[in-house]
Amino acid sequence: MTGRELIIYILENGLEDKELFSQNLTPLFISAEKAAVRWNCGTATVKAMIEIGKVKGAKIVDDYFVLALQPNPFEKNERTDLT
Repeated sequence: MTGRELIIYILENGLEDKELFSQNLTPLFISAEKAAVRWNCGTATVKAMIEIGKVKGAKIVDDYFVLALQPNPFEKNERTDLT
């Protein structure tokens, strides 16, 4: 990902006014590896989900990053689960 692509990503996702760290020092992005541990899946799965747009994230050079506050895509969403 180029710097230009990163800037476009930030603008398209409304991140231009987000702080990188909050008062408790939570990062804005986490690595794909940390997301995989958090979601109990493989790193390749996280990378693929970023590529297809299932989760919000970015590829920067050869590394993948996910928004730290991204909800777990494997948990059922109560709003969409009508059964």
